[in-house]
Amino acid sequence: INGLEVAKEIRKKDKETKIIMLTAKSDKQTFLQAVELNLTTFLEKPVSRKQLLESFEKLSTNKTKTIFKYKDQDYNWDSYKNELSYDNKKINLTKNEIKLFSLFMDNTNKKFSYQEIYEYVWFENNNTYSEAAIKTLIKGLRVKLPLNIIKNLYGIGYFINLPT
Repeated sequence: INGLEVAKEIRKKDKETKIIMLTAKSDKQTFLQAVELNLTTFLEKPVSRKQLLESFEKLSTNKTKTIFKYKDQDYNWDSYKNELSYDNKKINLTKNEIKLFSLFMDNTNKKFSYQEIYEYVWFENNNTYSEAAIKTLIKGLRVKLPLNIIKNLYGIGYFINLPT
């Protein structure tokens, strides 16, 4: 049987199981059947490494966590939706700010060099490495966070400094 039929059989007994479907079919009927089955993700082949990693991240059971308090309000990071909020209000982040913040949140005790940040944020693009682009990205993210949350260690790189 094919993947849609497997998913249908799973859904007959279990509506909650998370399913990622990979398919070579790109027709509208296949897509609509997949939507009806409430799949976690529907990916069309060929699948990029980035798409696959993002799909696996959706499977995370720890979706939202309070990462720190600032002026008696919580900053929350929803790793499922890739959303940052403060005082229950969404903070609008750019696509690259989301990638960078996600990198920091997944590795709160690690310091990242310019090269590591570049490779993570611009992995799919064939852009030329640029420290200026990284500095601009970090500056934009810092504006949306309290002071001193993103720190720089000269000659080493950047890290997230969460209040305890």
